[in-house]
Amino acid sequence: YQSRMKPLIIGVYGTGQSGKSIFCGAFPKAYKQAMNNQELNIWYISMSTDIKKSVQAMTGVKMVNLKNYLDDYTAYDFAYDYTSNDLSEKSVKHGDSEKSIGRILQDYALEMKEREGENYWIDKALRKIGEHADVVILDGVRYQSDVLAICERGGHIVKVYREDSEISGDRDKNHVSETELAVYPFKHVFENPTRDSVHIANGVMRELIFKAYGG
Repeated sequence: YQSRMKPLIIGVYGTGQSGKSIFCGAFPKAYKQAMNNQELNIWYISMSTDIKKSVQAMTGVKMVNLKNYLDDYTAYDFAYDYTSNDLSEKSVKHGDSEKSIGRILQDYALEMKEREGENYWIDKALRKIGEHADVVILDGVRYQSDVLAICERGGHIVKVYREDSEISGDRDKNHVSETELAVYPFKHVFENPTRDSVHIANGVMRELIFKAYGG
């Protein structure tokens, strides 16, 4: 990666239950092994963190702060989850109507993009990258503008795919955040048929790294 613009940014896209979080969790060890165990500062940043923190403040809904799969990163932005405590089944008062948390997240994120500019969320995420980062996993890519911003910085996008993965039931499957990249021609696709962390951490992932990033 030394010849690329530092740091190397790897955006990650995947629908619900595709194994995206497991991919991100397995990445640091696999990448270091692929790079001959160099000492590297590998960062994790979630695109959804600021969205979920804002919605949590707006609705009073307490989301779970996850980090159990991030311990191998040099630094990480907390990942927030609302599905593990049954909140995905409930409707919450938002404005003049009641919506699921998933719908509120979708609509709020899109509203801010339309109000502040299409790069609003990706710019917030990119500003979190510290000067000492060598490699950054940017989780939660959803729009072509996200892809463009990452690629303009010399980065890559990985699609994590599982055939029977599906969008969470409390989210609008036809929302632009779910459909815009659905048929995007990703160059790097990692098929995860088992959602098994051992499978991901094996040579399959290291082979992907070699092909994609010149390891």
